[in-house]
Amino acid sequence: MAINASKYELPRGDIERELKGHTNVSTQTLKQADYLMLPFVFPESYPPELLKVNFEYYEARNSHGSSLSLAPHCVAAAMADMPEKAYEYYVRAGSTDLRSRWHSDDGGLHAAACGALPLALWLAFAGMRRAGNDLAFRPALPKQWRSLRFKLWRNGAMQEFFFENE
Repeated sequence: MAINASKYELPRGDIERELKGHTNVSTQTLKQADYLMLPFVFPESYPPELLKVNFEYYEARNSHGSSLSLAPHCVAAAMADMPEKAYEYYVRAGSTDLRSRWHSDDGGLHAAACGALPLALWLAFAGMRRAGNDLAFRPALPKQWRSLRFKLWRNGAMQEFFFENE
């Protein structure tokens, strides 16, 4: 059974109903962004053009049936030089518990999804990467933002980072 998940508005809640009992194995649909996690660990191994091809291929097959799917898509889109798509995923990730379709947060929240938000912010929009024992930044702020400021506790000291949109 072939399903094009991209035709569903995010979050794609109706795709599970259309599958009518078919498993992800038989439909080539994915629940979350596991396939996008390797570039987090080895970003230098994934040039933007390669990541963009993979992102577009798998995005069309992703049902986002997990609250952990949206933040990695945000970072992958940013790494693939798709800033508007990155911003879209960040906003959706940030509203996971405000309009949840998973109903697994009744009386609580998706703690891991909430924890992924600052990581997505640092990696996607500040462009934070390791550079040996230091950090390097390649900021790409969404056009909707004037600036980005955050603090990190690092090497025994609080460091503040500030980026302005050009």
